[in-house]
Amino acid sequence: MPSRGSKTEDRRYICWEFIKSTFDPEVHDLALSNGLIPAGKEPFERMLQMASDPSSEFVQNGNKGLPVDKRVIDDYRSAVDSIDSVIAYDWGVYNIVSEEISSHYSAGKTTDEIASSLQSRIDLYVDENYR
Repeated sequence: MPSRGSKTEDRRYICWEFIKSTFDPEVHDLALSNGLIPAGKEPFERMLQMASDPSSEFVQNGNKGLPVDKRVIDDYRSAVDSIDSVIAYDWGVYNIVSEEISSHYSAGKTTDEIASSLQSRIDLYVDENYR
């Protein structure tokens, strides 16, 4: 791996490598063979074609399926094409909040103490993981 200067550059490089990998044809084939939805438009269309073709080797959840009706495929394509956002959770922040809320019940912390602790812990978490 080439040498990079800072933690930020390292993270950018790792993120870029991950993003590139999601468009790798081998990754698409692996997704298809495991019944997952591939990231690219062409492999997604190939998946839909395989699902509608009775002679294909389309496998869903480990089982060869029956052909899918064209109307169902068109509805599915339309639903996927209409997606304009992705919901993501940062489980690190979730865990911090959960621990702090639990401390109210287990250690009798006041809401002010919890708020102060949350602010400090989340600031540190963000500094360590996103800056």
